[in-house]
Amino acid sequence: MVLMLEQIEVEFPVVTAEIRFLTEREGGRRTSIDPSSGKIYRPHFVVQNRTTRKAKMDGNGCTEQYFAMTFIDGPKNYTNGESGLFRFYCPYWTHPEHPDMVAGTQFTVREGGTIVAGGTVIERTEPKSNLHRQASDG
Repeated sequence: MVLMLEQIEVEFPVVTAEIRFLTEREGGRRTSIDPSSGKIYRPHFVVQNRTTRKAKMDGNGCTEQYFAMTFIDGPKNYTNGESGLFRFYCPYWTHPEHPDMVAGTQFTVREGGTIVAGGTVIERTEPKSNLHRQASDG
């Protein structure tokens, strides 16, 4: 099910972050993302220094905690290698282990075990309704 922006803003915190997607030459994506295209982009993030370029592995498994994110919008005609302001929400933000994505939080963006971007939170906007939060509290 695809949520409309108005519904997302009512139910979830929305994070604005400065994100730089790596170029293909740097080991990043071959193509740039375009949240305005209507295609949903749902990578994961790991809270850590935004300049990290290698995932921490233990054998074939990653030892870092991944959190889901869904991009809402970003700059038009974005090109990998540039910094841009993107907005996303975290569909599982009520999970007890979910980190607070507050201004200054650094993170990397993951597609599987590949780090494709790094970012820093600029702003977090709280949900317009407390209904979702109250339901999760008990």
